[in-house]
Amino acid sequence: MTNLLHLKANCEQHFIPQALDSDLLSIRQGLVGRTDKWWRFLSSAYRQSKAKLAGVWRGELPASSDDWLNAVDAGLKYQSTIKELASYQEILSDVFGIHWQSEFSEQEELCKVNNWISEFYSKIAANELPHSFAELIDKGIDKKLLATQADSIKTLCHNISERLQTLNELLQIDSSKLNCNFQSTSFSKLDAFLTSWQNSTLLYDFARYNQIVQALEPYNIKTLTELAYSWSDTPEQLMTTFELSYYKGLVNHAYDNSEAIRRFDRIKHERSLKEFKRIDGESLFFAQELLVNHLYERLPKKTAKGEMELVLREIGKKKRHIPIRKLLAEAGNIIQQVKPIFMMSPMSIATYLKQGALDFDLVIFDEASQIPAPDALGAMLRGRQVIVVGDSKQMPPSNLFGKAVELEEEELENSATAEMESILALMEARGAASKMLRWHYRSRHDSLIAVSNDQFYKNRLLAFPSPGFHPDATGLKFHYLPDTHYDKGGSRTNAGEVQAVVAAILNHALTKPHLSLGVVAFSLSQRDAILLELEKERRLNPETDEFFAQYAGGDEFFVKNLENVQGDERDVIYISICYGKTKTGQLSQNFGLLNKPGGERRLNVLISRARLAMEVFANFKGEELKVEAGSPFGIRSLQIFLQFAESGQLSQSHVQEQEQSFTFGTLLHQAIQRLGYQVETRVGSQGYYIDLAIKHPQDPTKFVLALEYDGAGYYEAASARDRERLRQSVLEGLGWTFERIWSTDWFRDPGAELNRLKGLIDNAITQHDELMRTLATQANSIRLEKPKASSPELVAAPIIRIEEEQPEFEACTTPYRKVDVSKLNIPHVDDFSAIPLSTLVYAVERIVETEFPVYASVVATRLANAAGLSRVGAKIKRIVDQAIQNATSKDLIDIGIDGVLWLKGRNTVKLRNWNTTDSATRKLENVCDAELTNALLLTVQDAHAINTTDAASAALGLLGFQRTTSQASDRMCKLAQVECDKGVLVCENDRLKIAIQKIET
Repeated sequence: MTNLLHLKANCEQHFIPQALDSDLLSIRQGLVGRTDKWWRFLSSAYRQSKAKLAGVWRGELPASSDDWLNAVDAGLKYQSTIKELASYQEILSDVFGIHWQSEFSEQEELCKVNNWISEFYSKIAANELPHSFAELIDKGIDKKLLATQADSIKTLCHNISERLQTLNELLQIDSSKLNCNFQSTSFSKLDAFLTSWQNSTLLYDFARYNQIVQALEPYNIKTLTELAYSWSDTPEQLMTTFELSYYKGLVNHAYDNSEAIRRFDRIKHERSLKEFKRIDGESLFFAQELLVNHLYERLPKKTAKGEMELVLREIGKKKRHIPIRKLLAEAGNIIQQVKPIFMMSPMSIATYLKQGALDFDLVIFDEASQIPAPDALGAMLRGRQVIVVGDSKQMPPSNLFGKAVELEEEELENSATAEMESILALMEARGAASKMLRWHYRSRHDSLIAVSNDQFYKNRLLAFPSPGFHPDATGLKFHYLPDTHYDKGGSRTNAGEVQAVVAAILNHALTKPHLSLGVVAFSLSQRDAILLELEKERRLNPETDEFFAQYAGGDEFFVKNLENVQGDERDVIYISICYGKTKTGQLSQNFGLLNKPGGERRLNVLISRARLAMEVFANFKGEELKVEAGSPFGIRSLQIFLQFAESGQLSQSHVQEQEQSFTFGTLLHQAIQRLGYQVETRVGSQGYYIDLAIKHPQDPTKFVLALEYDGAGYYEAASARDRERLRQSVLEGLGWTFERIWSTDWFRDPGAELNRLKGLIDNAITQHDELMRTLATQANSIRLEKPKASSPELVAAPIIRIEEEQPEFEACTTPYRKVDVSKLNIPHVDDFSAIPLSTLVYAVERIVETEFPVYASVVATRLANAAGLSRVGAKIKRIVDQAIQNATSKDLIDIGIDGVLWLKGRNTVKLRNWNTTDSATRKLENVCDAELTNALLLTVQDAHAINTTDAASAALGLLGFQRTTSQASDRMCKLAQVECDKGVLVCENDRLKIAIQKIET
């Protein structure tokens, strides 16, 4: 409409009103194509169209023919718009009614009507007004009747509002509360609401609901309370809905407020982890190499004097060596420098190390539970720090001779070591700082350490679970031999059990010769019987001899009794219980050392010796033992061990510890199950649990993949090294395939992560199958091939020290540089005072520059010789001293405290071979204390420890002085004492040592 009015106004500016109804098209046809031609006046069509145009034009025609055409085009567009508008005449008349007057309509009125219609139907579409309104208006209604009915409804609404207000005042209803504003409630809801009030039993529910809503107000969950009011499903579903909303909100909050979570990229993160593991592993190797290099650099020179001479002399001897104790007393420092680590027993320390001869930065006791406290004190006194490593749950020291010396009561009270069974017990009693080494590496199957962990270590050890497919890591196995008998009161052996054990040994030698084997019997009699029977069977089966010789020199086969097995470990351990049922069926409760106090320690040692497998032989089961609360701990633990060996199950209370979960872990568990795979949660029982472990689809006893997610177990790791490298490397060493799932990626795109997880599982199954085929092939080749003869013991390649051949100890190679007096520009004179002072000052500077540090007497000699004089008298000394003072004032040279002359700005001590100069100069009094001190320090540094006399002789030899007079020795001793007073040197056991870092040369 706006466009039409604009066109009409434009046309009225150019044409008279009647022109809008004329044939403008014919006028345009006569003008187009002719207005710009010179011959246009010859065209009749042009002349006629121009005449018509002039007849309808308002005023005179403009000179420009373009204006004619523009005006005619505007008129044609107006006529076209009028025709289009006429086609909608009927519709527009129905919509706008009397307001529609075609082109003469009031635009403002039309806009009001149009806006009302648009708003009305918008409300209908938004369900703000019922659709019946639209139908009613479309049909047409009696407006007077509608107005009368509307007035009646208003009156009723007003009456209802007044009554609702009265109801609010009577019941004291807070209309601002949820669902309590009756004024805004629909009639249908209001009717249902008031009708429900007729049932008084529901009023309590309403009151309870209001109380709950009031209690929830501080938590800003109004949406939940509104949803709960109209909730029609079960309350459990409402709770599930709330939890879903709550946790989704937490996730969104974490993503919105954490830059690390929002920008987390699995590929980038895993690349960083890979780089961290590489750097961490290489840093360990680097530390080892750095230590080796540091020790190499500290190696003493072979040409060093003092203790090194003694060591080299002893090395060169063929016989009549001095005793080790004396050697370590006289040359221990140099030996300690070459070999900084001594591995000795406490008794060897007392035997070979003289008290005070050697000290150590650190003393480490291993197997400290077996070292008596008095034996260890001597070693402790030789160290600045002490680390005691031991296990109080393992065997104590042997007390076979413990009663040989008895102390009085007063002596016992004053003794620090009395009644202390070991140095470990003494350290614990003294409250020394302690740390438990929790990680257990020896056992390749977690069942081999399970009982020890449960019974003796309160499940504090951390052992990693086995994937179950290692052909040799079979864990704990029980052999029940009901047909054998213990010969109680006779040979005290179990002959049937002996035969079973020997048969198992021979079978192992033939089928698993690549695994080391050890046999432990509960008694000496049983041990001897096994050895005797084994010897007989070996004679009948000579093909097994190669197995028994295979491990000679390391991990060799053994048969021992319970008392002597500590410290040994083998791939496979056989245990012969020996004790058990007699021929009468009576089960004795006597199990030898296990019945005594501390017997449980022996059992703990025994059942933790195997790496891959352990097999137990007995003629009774654990449940047959009569164990009570007062029974020895060793017997109670033996019963649990036998029961576990038979059933593979420990107490239920311990198993229940595995029944922990994590929400994300549960989600992953369910997702993997939906994929059709068998999965187990929290695999393990020894302190470390794999979050999720995938079982092989054809053999559920074997695991093919370990999955860890970033849950509680991930974040509770003690360090990044444990979490990212060590735990994974241990699991992979046991045969696990290890992968991680990141919760951030899962929440961001669970579908993609699920597909990736499926690919990981399928790949792990394929790799497992290939590994099984490879292991089967290797096992067949081992059985088919004849075992090779035992190879000689491998010896580590020696570390070759590449160094230049060192000559015998001699003076330093830098010769003493004597100034060329002919170049001092000093004339030959009879009177030294005739030489200009400036010439002498220049000569002094040249002499000091060449020979510093140098005494003034040497400078005077050089100047006198340059002047052709042979003797230095008092007059020459005064003139030289004056020249030296002038050179000093001109900042050409410096004068030290002891009168030594130095070149300006130079204070570095040079070591020079004085043997290369003339005899007049080669005098000890010409050598300054600084040079002698430096030679002394270098000598001590090379020797590491040397007595004062030898140090003096070696230092003077370093400077080229072959003889050491008593006067020279006294001077060197005084210099050594000065350095000791300064803290540069220390004197221990009459030997000088460097107390600070290396001296600059």
